[in-house]
Amino acid sequence: MIILIIQAIITAAILMTVLYLDEIDDSIEETDELIIGKFCRIASGVKFVMGGNQGHDYGNVTAYPLEILKPNFHGYEKESPQAYHRKGDTTIGNDVWIGYESVIIPGVQIADGAVIASCSVVTKNVGLYEIWGGNPAKFIKKRFSQEKIDELLKLKWWNWDLQKILENIDMPTSFAKQELK
Repeated sequence: MIILIIQAIITAAILMTVLYLDEIDDSIEETDELIIGKFCRIASGVKFVMGGNQGHDYGNVTAYPLEILKPNFHGYEKESPQAYHRKGDTTIGNDVWIGYESVIIPGVQIADGAVIASCSVVTKNVGLYEIWGGNPAKFIKKRFSQEKIDELLKLKWWNWDLQKILENIDMPTSFAKQELK
């Protein structure tokens, strides 16, 4: 049983799908997807900007999305609007913490164990167990040594069943090395 508490506002422009890492559907090809891992902490006010370039084709004469004036504009369930250009899936790994009112730009990959500081604008991919912050967000530091990161990646505790998680719930938060049950 996976319990995800998401207190996030997901800003969805056009053609967006939200999936969790264990539900990935490869049959969806025309949309950018938001994929969220297990045991993520997503603070209030976080925004995931989706929908590729959101129809802003800078090569057009006008910046206004004239396609919305077409009588059949709302019939895009079967095909993408002409001005839509995919940015790629936005993926949030497992055990990720995204701080208050951060903004995640389309197509960004945030790896397992990463931390995003409050009010950050994430425009680039974030690596394993990295801490990023700012506008635009920049790398601050790694959360752990590479040795500890390798240990955590072997553990992949987020894939454990609930009983094993409960048996190890007192595992030190300081990540002192110990024998797990």
